[in-house]
Amino acid sequence: MAMERHNPLPPNARYWVDTSPADQPAFNAWLSMNRGAVKVVSTTRDPKSGWEWVLFEVTAPLVWWDGPGYPTIADADVVRESDVKQIPHVQSASEILDELGESVSEVAGGATTKIAIGAIAILVGVVLLNRVMR
Repeated sequence: MAMERHNPLPPNARYWVDTSPADQPAFNAWLSMNRGAVKVVSTTRDPKSGWEWVLFEVTAPLVWWDGPGYPTIADADVVRESDVKQIPHVQSASEILDELGESVSEVAGGATTKIAIGAIAILVGVVLLNRVMR
């Protein structure tokens, strides 16, 4: 994957870009300004972060790129975001707390089991010791 640094963007080509929520109004204005020369092919929005991945085609000459950053050149087989990048799952705070709670429960459960087994062993030892002592 290579960034397209030419400006204006070469025509008859496809590109993709990630836009943050803060950049989306300016990017959408750029799309509106270049209506007819730029065609959006596909978009994906992350519901948690609000970031949006946009695949677009430049179909006319003299389309000036105005950011954010530089677009990435997309091959013809790129259709969706997963075609160009693998997105790791980033745990939310609630998922981390849930896992932490489960871990604490497991440790506590394990400790409770060990204490119970230890108590039973002591009880058996006391019973056997009493029988031996009689």
